[in-house]
Amino acid sequence: MKLIRTILFVILMITTHQSFCQSPAPSPCAVLKKGKFLYLDGNDKTAYIEMDGNYQIEKSGKNAYFIESTVEWVNDCTYIMTMTKITIPGFPFGPGDKMKVTVTKVDADIIYYTSTVNGTSWNGRFKTLKD
Repeated sequence: MKLIRTILFVILMITTHQSFCQSPAPSPCAVLKKGKFLYLDGNDKTAYIEMDGNYQIEKSGKNAYFIESTVEWVNDCTYIMTMTKITIPGFPFGPGDKMKVTVTKVDADIIYYTSTVNGTSWNGRFKTLKD
């Protein structure tokens, strides 16, 4: 009887250990935290962002204009970017404006998102660029 209790206790301990020690699957949104991503839906087909954790810069392949932003991750799929420097003439937002970006879907190398700034929202897509 004591042997059966010992075996059951060992099985219980192994099962408990396996249940609590497994790493959760990484979020599909994690791909956006570091890399280079091409805008697919804008007028400028050369525009892209470079993301590095808490820093983002938007650039155009056609000109030298850019938008620098700090990034605060709310959760794995949502971040708030605060625009810190903007060189685009006539751009409708300014330094200090905050944009909420929520990734709604990741399909292979296409990232779908919804952005909101100053009460205006829109949907868009990024394509992951390989270096």
